[in-house]
Amino acid sequence: MSSATVEAVDAIILGHYDLVSIIDAPSEEAMMGAMANVVAAGNVSSTTMRAFDDKEMEGILKKV
Repeated sequence: MSSATVEAVDAIILGHYDLVSIIDAPSEEAMMGAMANVVAAGNVSSTTMRAFDDKEMEGILKKV
């Protein structure tokens, strides 16, 4: 399994989610593989959301 860097976020989460983790993985494939291992244990469910850094978002908005 590939290693990933975990970044702590100071926030209070209201609504559907009990916990939000921001994880920087080497690739989307590596992240999905790691999450498949965690979910396979059966005691966790997850939702994966793609995030964009400032540079990526700037490139996206230039195309609009």
